Amino acid sequence: MATGELRPGRSKEEKEKSLPPCKVTLTPGLLRALHSQVNGRLIVQSKEIEQKWNDLGLPHDILRRIMTVGGFGTEIEWMKFFALGCSTIDSNITNAMKYAFEILSSNEESGRIPYTTFRFLYSYLAMIDGEIHRSQIEKMLNNIERQVAESDGLVKVSDFTSNCR
Repeated sequence: MATGELRPGRSKEEKEKSLPPCKVTLTPGLLRALHSQVNGRLIVQSKEIEQKWNDLGLPHDILRRIMTVGGFGTEIEWMKFFALGCSTIDSNITNAMKYAFEILSSNEESGRIPYTTFRFLYSYLAMIDGEIHRSQIEKMLNNIERQVAESDGLVKVSDFTSNCR
């Protein structure tokens, strides 16, 4: 039986039925798929997000949690929903932001996003988090703004993580 043989009296179908169900959860890949389906729109209808969510086979409890935390109604600011999706993948704000960088940037951009996008996402997640003092948020944003002003206005993951220390 060590070589994958079936126990006597068990069919292959019975063996497959006895496997534990696979728990689907929100992953960076699924959030990327959802983000690409929204196609750059700022406002998305909640019914559309719910349909796309169902099409991806994602659990309703996660969608309800995002909708509740965001206080969303019928019209949803997509980037706020996206930010909360990143936070659902990892509740640590630094890691959630790393996922945002990963999902929003293409390979040729080496994980960089526009400063305005970074500022919006970080400010929103920090506000939702509630544990980061406003002065810390402003200090972080000012430091990064100075760094990117000297280059092309794009924030790299390392710009962010080096300012988290």
